[in-house]
Amino acid sequence: MSKLYRSYLLMKKSDKDTILLFKSGIFYTLLDNDARLVSSILNLKLTQLNSDIVKCSFPINSLDKYLNLLIKYKLNVKIVDLNLNTAYKSNEFTYDNNTDSLLLELSHLNVNNLSIKEAYSKLEDFNQKANNILNSKNK
Repeated sequence: MSKLYRSYLLMKKSDKDTILLFKSGIFYTLLDNDARLVSSILNLKLTQLNSDIVKCSFPINSLDKYLNLLIKYKLNVKIVDLNLNTAYKSNEFTYDNNTDSLLLELSHLNVNNLSIKEAYSKLEDFNQKANNILNSKNK
């Protein structure tokens, strides 16, 4: 039994009604019953891991697309990264990623090269992005 599947079974004991998306390399992978359900909704191809267990996957750069669809179907989703030993609810994951992106953008901003007009425009942009992040957190 793989580490991924052991983790799936362990997490499912306490989170039976949650879809678990495991980050696995450059893919997000769903296992067993989660894979069957999500595959039927999103039309993802199922692959046999062995005679009893199936999986389906999608590339990590498609996360927003698929996560939004799963949320649209009112499914509870957790994103799990075993390498970082983390498990986020979908809104927490989105909040953290968007926050990190905003902080990265702010850290690369060279204020010495901005005109007053550009600086004001950047402040408005950052304000809008911050409000979007806060609104997504409260969903």
